[in-house]
Amino acid sequence: MASSSASAPAVRGASNATMPPAIRDTVTAAPGRYRHTLQYAGAARDILVQIPDGYVPGRPTPLVLALHAAGRSGEAFARLHPDLLDEANRRGWLIAFPDGRPCLSGRGACWPARDDPHAVALAAGDDVGFLRTLVADLQNRLAVDPARVYATGFSNGANMTHRLAAEAPDLIAAAAPVAGFVGRTTGRTDYAYSMAPTPTAPVPMLIVKGLQDDVVVYHGGVRPSGTFQVLAAEYDANWWAEANGCDISQVEKTGTTGIADRLDGPIATHDYRVGCRAGATVRLVAVAAMDHTWPGRAEGYDATHAVFGFFQRHERRSR
Repeated sequence: MASSSASAPAVRGASNATMPPAIRDTVTAAPGRYRHTLQYAGAARDILVQIPDGYVPGRPTPLVLALHAAGRSGEAFARLHPDLLDEANRRGWLIAFPDGRPCLSGRGACWPARDDPHAVALAAGDDVGFLRTLVADLQNRLAVDPARVYATGFSNGANMTHRLAAEAPDLIAAAAPVAGFVGRTTGRTDYAYSMAPTPTAPVPMLIVKGLQDDVVVYHGGVRPSGTFQVLAAEYDANWWAEANGCDISQVEKTGTTGIADRLDGPIATHDYRVGCRAGATVRLVAVAAMDHTWPGRAEGYDATHAVFGFFQRHERRSR
C-alpha cells in the first residue's frame, strides 16, 4: 500500500500512537484489521478495513469511509488518528481507509477532487466509481447496511468527501469533510471557481473548518504559499444548504459575535435546519484554535466524536 514519507505534508495535531502489529491480509467476518486490495480500472488499490469487536455476520452494520490527506495513505491516516478506529470499534461500526492514487512523484497518494491542486498531475480517473465499487465489494463480504454508509476525510480527503457526496448522494447517508473545500480557482487572480456538481439528492453535511488554517483559509482567498483561491467556509455551507433545499435566511448561529471577526468560545456553529429536504441538515463548525489539522481536545473540539455523532443521526432511507 502507498506509504507516507518524511516529505509528505505534515499533519499537525496527529496522535503519536501506532497501529497494533496484527493486520491480516484477507477480509473475513472475524473482528480485526485487514489490508485489503481491490482491482479497479486496471490498478490495485489498497484499503485498511477494521471489523469491530462484537461484529455479528448478517446483522446490518454501518460503514464509514475515511479518506486521507494528500501525500499519505489510508493506513497512514488510521495510524495518525487511532481515535477513528477506537470510535468505530466502540460503536460497533465498520470503517475503511482506502488509498487514493499515487501522486507527488510517488511519495504518497492523492484524491482527484475537482481540480484539487495535488491531483492535477493524476491521469483522468473515476475515484467516485472506485469508492462505489469498494462499498459494493465490502457489502459482498460483510453485512454493510446500505442505508448507513458515511464518508469523512481530511484536507485533500475532505475535498474528495465533498465530491463523493455531490456525485453519489444515493450511496452516502451523510458526510463530514474536515479542513477541505467545495471549489477552487485555477490561479491567484482567477475568479472562475471550479465547483462540485450540484447533487441530485440531499446529503446531510457536517463541515469543520479552522480559523487558524493557513492551507484552507477559513475566510477564503489565497493561502500564503498558494497559487489558487478558495471560497470562504460560509460559502461552502451555503452551497450545501441550498443544494439540500434549506432556507439559508433562517441559519441559526451560536458562539459568535460575527464569525468573520472573533469567536466567543472555542467553536461557533452555523446550523441550517429550516426547509431542508428529507431532513438533510447542514452544520458548519468554526474551531477557533484549529489550524490545518484534525481537531481534538487540544483545539477544544473533538472532531471524531462529533463526526460519528452526526452520522448516528442520519440514515439514507429516511430521506
